[in-house]
Amino acid sequence: MPATTVSLRMLHPERKAARAMTAEDLWNLPRVGGPEVFPDGAHAVVPVTRYDLEKNEGRTQLYAVPLAAPGEPRALTAPDVSANEPRISPDGKHLAFIRKDGNGKGQLHVMPLDGGEARRITALPLGAFDPTWLPDGSGLIVAGYLFKGFLTPEATAAEAERRAKDPVKAHVTEDRVYRFWDTWLTTGEVPHLFTVDLASGTVRDLMPASEYWFEWMDPCGQYDLSPDATEIAFAGIHFDEQRSLLLTSIFTLSMSTGAITRLAPEHPGDDLRPRYSPDGRFIVHGRTMDPEFYADRTRLMRYDRAAHTSSEWITGWDLSPSNWSFTHNGTLVFEAEQDARVRVFTFGGTGMPQAITDDGSASGTAVSQAGLAVFTHQSLARPAELFAAPIAGGAATRLTHFTDEVSARFGMGEVREMTFAGCEGEDVQMFVVLPPGYVEGRKYPLVHVIHGGPHGISADQFHARWNGQLFAAPGYIVAMVNFQGSTSWGQDFAQRIQGEWARRPFEDLMQATDMLIATGLVDETRMAVTGG
Repeated sequence: MPATTVSLRMLHPERKAARAMTAEDLWNLPRVGGPEVFPDGAHAVVPVTRYDLEKNEGRTQLYAVPLAAPGEPRALTAPDVSANEPRISPDGKHLAFIRKDGNGKGQLHVMPLDGGEARRITALPLGAFDPTWLPDGSGLIVAGYLFKGFLTPEATAAEAERRAKDPVKAHVTEDRVYRFWDTWLTTGEVPHLFTVDLASGTVRDLMPASEYWFEWMDPCGQYDLSPDATEIAFAGIHFDEQRSLLLTSIFTLSMSTGAITRLAPEHPGDDLRPRYSPDGRFIVHGRTMDPEFYADRTRLMRYDRAAHTSSEWITGWDLSPSNWSFTHNGTLVFEAEQDARVRVFTFGGTGMPQAITDDGSASGTAVSQAGLAVFTHQSLARPAELFAAPIAGGAATRLTHFTDEVSARFGMGEVREMTFAGCEGEDVQMFVVLPPGYVEGRKYPLVHVIHGGPHGISADQFHARWNGQLFAAPGYIVAMVNFQGSTSWGQDFAQRIQGEWARRPFEDLMQATDMLIATGLVDETRMAVTGG
């Protein structure tokens, strides 16, 4: 029997144009990255990446975008050389960023914002990433990789040269932890944090003996500097040999002595993304409880630095926050998946978090002294652009239009949101993207775009890979089902498929298929599946 439709609404209307979207269009769209806000709150710096299909390369340019009043973005870096990871100095006068050197390694550069050329600051053998300004502006902290067994820049440089000349490229190991996705762990790269003095150029390793890893998918954002600049908290990955598990723990690092202390050695799960409160009293971090369940809900914890105790800060809330940061007055701003969206939330310390965005998906959220949350925002019908919303609540304002020129060349289909009764009668949500020029009453081929994981979502976003509009463009109806096991509906909805990963997701997808056939939208003789 086909599933029963619980609800149906038009989420995004059709946008008409002379032709449909192509894969080339998707690659020609500029990709807007996460912002960095100036200390005075008047501007944000945003990276914009453009791809050259003939050269098969992308380059990222940095722009200053006005926040206080509408205005045109101003290019800060040249378009012919990539610049990433922008950081504004505390006095607002200098821009630090990462740019590749002649060897293809990212190095720290600094340029004056009132005019002048960028100056390369580091020459670390395996490159630098994730810079942070010291509060007095005298220098920066930067991360860089070194080889295990060669834990100085000089020794790593010599070993890198030896390896480059060695004709044997095979990976030989007896270590079970030898690879993570596309990253070989046998080569021994581990991140260290360095201080860089701008006046002298001196680079000092803050953790000379460390062999902890940072998150391999995205090593940036894994550490934070205390407000008084005496301590760093970082999330380090290590191997628990007794349980044969990779774990992430929070460690503190003394800026003066280099002593490293693990905050919660008794915790059996992961601790994530430490951030100091503005007054320095607390370290706020994420925590998961079940190391065997990778979609376990992230709890926000607050570690009292004086009492050396940690407690859950937001209780009775079933979503998983991410990318949290503090405003100057202590309000916490973060992102969380909810109902197949990624919304921006604020939390004042009591009660429940409050969403300040609705449909679509936000990312890269930064906060300004003027009380704004600044973020990229996108939907199934619009590529990512920069937006700002008042932290106290109010409508979000679009700040940039980098993608308008390219997206005006093609049409987009209407997006509908449907909720139906899936396996065992549970409510299941899906997005349906209609082909451009859809004619009511005509049957169309169906393509299921099935998200991977299986714990993840097909979100209300303009995905650069699994793009619902691009799949619909040839004349297909696209179904993006958030079957049971998907995230953004709380812990139970995600965890209920453990031990039976096939049954509920499969039945949810088949119920969706039957329902789409029964509505007359789909030609049941022409159906296909794809996905992650």
